[in-house]
Amino acid sequence: MASADISLRIKGPRVALWSLEARDVEYLRTLRNKLRMFFADSRVVAPEGQTKWWEDYQKNPEDWTFVIRRGSVGIGIIAVYHVDPVERTACLGRLMIDDGPIRRKGYAQEAMGLAQAFARDVLGVLRVRLDVLPDNLPARSLYLKMGFVVVGTAPEMVTMEWSVV
Repeated sequence: MASADISLRIKGPRVALWSLEARDVEYLRTLRNKLRMFFADSRVVAPEGQTKWWEDYQKNPEDWTFVIRRGSVGIGIIAVYHVDPVERTACLGRLMIDDGPIRRKGYAQEAMGLAQAFARDVLGVLRVRLDVLPDNLPARSLYLKMGFVVVGTAPEMVTMEWSVV
C-alpha cells in the first residue's frame, strides 16, 4: 500500500501534519519554487513535472509527505522518505515553511519533532538522515537542536543523522 492511500493527521500543540493529498500538490509546487534556493536542485518545477512527481509518489510506500498546518491553513511541507523497514532507516527533509510573519515562530521545530516521532513510533525507524546546503545556517541550527549530528561534509552538501538509540 502506498503512503498516499493513507490519510494521517498528526497533531501537535500548535501545528499538525496532514498527509499530502491531490488538492495540496499545487501548494507544494508553488512553495518549492518560492524556496528553491534551499534545494540542491534549484530549478523551477513546472506543473507537468509536479504531476509526474505526484503520480510516482502515489505508488511509493516509502515516502510520507505532509502539509504542515496551523489550524486548517497550510504553512509548510515536511517529508519522511526513503523508508527502509529492513534497515529501519529513513530520510527526513523537504522541510519548508512559507515566507512571511509565520517564519521564526518555532513551527518548523514542532513539525520536525512530529515527523521524528512518526518515523520512530509509527514506522519503526531507528536512524534518520538528512542533507542540507552548507550555507543554510538556520536549517543546520534547527537540525542540531533536534538531535541531528553531522556525519559528512562536502562543498555542496552537509549530511546529518539522528539516531533513536
